[in-house]
Amino acid sequence: MSRRKQLTVWIGLVISVLFLYLALRNVRFGEIRQALGRVDVGLLVLAAGIFLISFSVRAVRWRYILRPVQEIGLGPVFSLLSIGFMANNVLPARLGEFVRAYFLARKTGIRKSLSLATILLERLSDFAALLLSALLFTLFFTMPADMEHAGIVEHVGIVAGLIFALFIALLVLVHARTGTVRRLIRTMITPLGETRSRSLMERVDAFIQGLLIIRTGKGILWVFTLSLCVWGLWTVALHVTLRAFHIDVPFSALLLILAVVNLGALLPSSPGYVGPYHYLCLICLSEVFRVEKSLAFSFSAVMHALWYVPLTGLGFIFLGKEHLSLSQIRSVEAEMGSEGFPPKDGEPGTAGPDSVGRGDPDHE
Repeated sequence: MSRRKQLTVWIGLVISVLFLYLALRNVRFGEIRQALGRVDVGLLVLAAGIFLISFSVRAVRWRYILRPVQEIGLGPVFSLLSIGFMANNVLPARLGEFVRAYFLARKTGIRKSLSLATILLERLSDFAALLLSALLFTLFFTMPADMEHAGIVEHVGIVAGLIFALFIALLVLVHARTGTVRRLIRTMITPLGETRSRSLMERVDAFIQGLLIIRTGKGILWVFTLSLCVWGLWTVALHVTLRAFHIDVPFSALLLILAVVNLGALLPSSPGYVGPYHYLCLICLSEVFRVEKSLAFSFSAVMHALWYVPLTGLGFIFLGKEHLSLSQIRSVEAEMGSEGFPPKDGEPGTAGPDSVGRGDPDHE
């Protein structure tokens, strides 16, 4: 592992410990035991099932994104998706997406760079759906008047809305004027020097590749609709889990937790997003909706376990079925390139962004 990656891992661990401390500092462990003792286990089982359905929809979405590149069965897609999520949950440095891209390329012959581009599009559609959730919360719900820093939360929602609008504008621009966008970016980064500008341009090309895989408006709308289904099911599971803890909050709480907790996963942290996940969930419930802190933390810990345990278990099951091992997964980082992007040398048939998906121009 490079020094840069080692530094990232250590920063993630420090951030996780810090957020766990913040989450636990005013929590009474006796009250946590009481909250867990009153929980409705049947509803928790239902919530876990809904999470797994949501995960299955993710597999359907990724398979749809892959269709212009290569037709792949839902079973192999679900297997690789499970392995990728497991890698994110147990290994440092967020290797899961690169693990998926690498083993997809090895299994199907798809270029590694193009494999990574399909995952980038998937993640971008997630990001757009979560930004939309934050925007809806800001537009249709009023923060409690006595809440500390209520104005900051509302401004964050407005910023999320602006980012969402910019993302849509960028999507349209890249599809309409791909060459112009690339030339403009290349001109802007040229003063940084040849080595750095080349490295940045590789990232830009990967980003553009992801945006260009689905070339029709109907196809993009379908990907975004599947993303809304993924997060809609996640919201239902969230509601069921809240009911299991006998926590009564309005629908606005679901939108806020959905956006804040999942966008918070962008923060560096230990594997499995331990720390930031729990703290942000606790803050949403206790500071905004006045849920008692020990109860809010109990909910956050169980909510995290409901998706972490099944998805990690599935990943290990499929890892064995694919005759892979954790040591092979750990070697992916070096093989995918020290900076986290696939090396271009030695990949036959590497093409620029303009060529993505043209084997099936009518795909929708």
